[in-house]
Amino acid sequence: MNLADLQKEIRNVRPDSSIESSLTTWLNHAMDEIAAMYELPLLRLKTPASLATVNTEWRYNITDATHPDGFTYMKNVFRITSSTFEHGFTVEEDWGALDSLDRDHSDTGTSVQRVFLDGGSLGVWPMANDTLDLWWYRRPTAMAQLNDEPDGLPAEFHYKVLVPYVIVHRALRFYPDDLGYAVAGDNTKAMLRWQGILNQGLYGDSVQIGLIPYLTKQNRPYGPRLRGPTWGNMLSGGRSLRR
Repeated sequence: MNLADLQKEIRNVRPDSSIESSLTTWLNHAMDEIAAMYELPLLRLKTPASLATVNTEWRYNITDATHPDGFTYMKNVFRITSSTFEHGFTVEEDWGALDSLDRDHSDTGTSVQRVFLDGGSLGVWPMANDTLDLWWYRRPTAMAQLNDEPDGLPAEFHYKVLVPYVIVHRALRFYPDDLGYAVAGDNTKAMLRWQGILNQGLYGDSVQIGLIPYLTKQNRPYGPRLRGPTWGNMLSGGRSLRR
């Protein structure tokens, strides 16, 4: 679904011209929130961002790293390398260890030897003129044109997750629904219905997989499980490979 399709679905639920100017913002904010809550594989950097370090600074903001495609940091740095540590640093989170290593943060060297993460901050030891390559989950690119599609969310979850998310957290929350219910302006029934649709999109049912179990499979340590014949289990009916 593109931006025009998504807006149309929300208008069908909340036919109110006063929300027209908010639709694109709602959808983009919803995508940011979904990307912040869940690890969407499509938003994992495949090429790194670069962070230049200098021999006079020991602490940096992850957002200072620049990506060749202009992607911006959202969360979860999962790999850091340099020309010295081509296979990756062991990323440490105990800033007390950094303080113990260099209490005054004055040590300098020819290259960074250890890195420490604290939320959106990166500490290095020793201070050095170096370049670090960082991989993280990026922020989704905002939709602006009517033919733009949600960035990072698989297509099968556009209607099942993004649309009901916006309806529950924006359209009905801010603009109560009075579509023929017993009490005008009471959106309780509509909220319950769309919350149910959102839950189904997130958790799935006996027929369709939800976003959360889908991501659990996609984010296995070695990728999604592959299906097919295995040693000792020839699904084609051929001779077993087990010796």
